[in-house]
Amino acid sequence: MGSDFVLPIIESVYHIFEVELGVTAQRGPVILEAQCAGPSGITVFIGMTGPISGTLVLGFPDATARRIADHLLDCEPDLSADIVAETFAQLARTLARNARLRLCLSQDQATEMCLPIVVHGQHFFVCHQRESSWIDIPFASGHGPFSLRLALAAEKVPV
Repeated sequence: MGSDFVLPIIESVYHIFEVELGVTAQRGPVILEAQCAGPSGITVFIGMTGPISGTLVLGFPDATARRIADHLLDCEPDLSADIVAETFAQLARTLARNARLRLCLSQDQATEMCLPIVVHGQHFFVCHQRESSWIDIPFASGHGPFSLRLALAAEKVPV
């Protein structure tokens, strides 16, 4: 998986945090993982198909998720878990649209993004294609820490 696939997604994360959330996000060191264990809090999954296929996963600890939801909804910090999850589904759709556009501009084929799936909790395990590994990119932001995880594989062109 080359940086030409990863960088547009990272740029989309920066864009969402700066434009939608009004804070900056700082990327930490990239870590290669064999598996993706679920963080506690809110986890968002977005599937991708096209010149690359795989899964984009955003993980937010509960405190970070609540601060982001409070900021986006401009309301009291006693939001229900359903409202927080729906807020992240909307935020993830915005991220997916932005990432899709950036990937389309850098590739000669369109990358399609699936509707986001939001999971609240920590007891899950995610399997992925054998040809890929998880790339874990931790971030720090004005709303708290979060992580971006990617398991991507280039589409094989039939010969």
